[in-house]
Amino acid sequence: MVMPSKRLFELQKKTEGKERMKRLHLLRKTLVAKLLLVVGIMFFGGYVFSTTVENPMSEDLDGGEYDIDNVVNFSADNIIAVETPWYDVRAYGAKGDGQTDDSTAIQAAITAAANNGGGTVYLPPGTYICAGQSQLCIQNSDIALVGAGWGRTTISYSHNLRFINVSGNISNITVARLKLTSSGSYVEAAAGRGAIHFDAGATSNVTDSVVSEVMIDTVGTTGISGGGQRNVIRDCIVRGTDEHGIYLANAQDYKVVNNYVYDVGNGSELEGGTCGIKIAGASSKGVIITGNHIEDFPDYGISFQDDASGMAANNHLKLDDTNSVGIQVRGNRTLVVANTIDVSSGGQNAVAIKVTDGNGAMISNNYIYGTPQTGPIQVRDDAENTIITGNVIEAGPSGGWTVYLYASTNPYLANNIILGGGDYGIHLGTASTPCLEDNQIASAYPYELYYQNQKANPDYLIRETNDYKTGGNGGLQIGSGTKITQHLSGTTTWDPAAINNTATTSTTVTVTGAEVGDTVAVGFSQPVPGGALLAGSVTATNTVTVTLFNGTGSSLDLASGTLRADVWKH
Repeated sequence: MVMPSKRLFELQKKTEGKERMKRLHLLRKTLVAKLLLVVGIMFFGGYVFSTTVENPMSEDLDGGEYDIDNVVNFSADNIIAVETPWYDVRAYGAKGDGQTDDSTAIQAAITAAANNGGGTVYLPPGTYICAGQSQLCIQNSDIALVGAGWGRTTISYSHNLRFINVSGNISNITVARLKLTSSGSYVEAAAGRGAIHFDAGATSNVTDSVVSEVMIDTVGTTGISGGGQRNVIRDCIVRGTDEHGIYLANAQDYKVVNNYVYDVGNGSELEGGTCGIKIAGASSKGVIITGNHIEDFPDYGISFQDDASGMAANNHLKLDDTNSVGIQVRGNRTLVVANTIDVSSGGQNAVAIKVTDGNGAMISNNYIYGTPQTGPIQVRDDAENTIITGNVIEAGPSGGWTVYLYASTNPYLANNIILGGGDYGIHLGTASTPCLEDNQIASAYPYELYYQNQKANPDYLIRETNDYKTGGNGGLQIGSGTKITQHLSGTTTWDPAAINNTATTSTTVTVTGAEVGDTVAVGFSQPVPGGALLAGSVTATNTVTVTLFNGTGSSLDLASGTLRADVWKH
């Protein structure tokens, strides 16, 4: 058996080291350190209704001020340990000539490594054919299956079953620097079949393992699938799949980092939708998806389904399909933060972020741009305690709404910047007990804030700190009532003169922008007894006259206080 020397292997590592370390450097600048605190609170300390995460300005979207050293804890230099034995597949009969069936030889090298307590199975440059229904199986710990780089080492299959199947209660598995492709035709299969699969079930649990720098190109299956604990998928390209790009179930504390996923879902439509990255199942928790670029997917770019939870942060998504959704949340305590979502090429029903069901999702500091026909952010279908804060939405839909809350409970919207476009800035729909504060809504909306039901709802909390940039067609409409286009107010200190029964006393309040005919409401900081009446009207431009009428049956002398006049334009 010919075994390449340790020095040769170290030399190969050095030639590739600069490029890998450059990618690692970019990776380590992806999230605000404060997000770690937010994540900890979200997952372990209950719900949060405020955050201090910085705004996702464009200069930071490439990772400028972000650092996730404590989120993703692995080293590129540790993917392959030089000290482990090295098994060259050529020593076991593999040719890599693009013609010979090398599946038996590669599996023999894997078995040899397993029988000797682990090691690195190396595939030198070449194209390795795996014919028939062959699949490479790794069932022992401490094994690395490594090529010379995805542009140099290719494994080509003639079927679309699992290509590399990792199973058993094992750990420390690496699949790296390979290209996987297939000439087989698409056959619809059950969930969990991927070109690379980490098994997780009653008798199998793969942990502390890595898929790195792998290209999966044109396969009639999912790119990477599986579950387990503390595994990492990073720096991969997944394209041309007939099913999902990456599909994880029964996955805990996974890291999906810095991958490029596109042109997925080219087979038949799958139940629950076809996704760039899909996380499913209530047992899937603590999955972090960050730094990925995802585009050209039919249904969902990133989807947390069936009560799965985790974090999607600092990803870039581009919507290309009529009904596609950038990020879907159907689980509890999931954080969607600092993502950039381009909906400009999405179709009539495209949605940037959609929350359905679940409790305690946080949608924070995302940047959304483009003009779909429906809302860039939707919260609906019994979602509870959803926090929407610090987002920048550059343009809303034509003829639709920008933020749409429908049949949701306790949504909280704060510090969002919603720029022009569409008919509705924020559409509250049938939301129960929403709270809005410190939002800025542009003037291009016919209805900046809209309630679907025309009824007084004391549970609505719309704080005065919201800034409705009226000056165009903007306004607030409750049901089919008359639209309110602008709210103005002014205050003054007033010490009303003592007045006898049936007498009056008056003063004026300056309200800039008030015009004769506007609706006026007045209030006074001192108690006004029953029988007394305080009323106001605009008597001249910028001037509200307030009159106190004494109908108490006796003299009236109110103490000095603050008089407020609110003016509503229609």
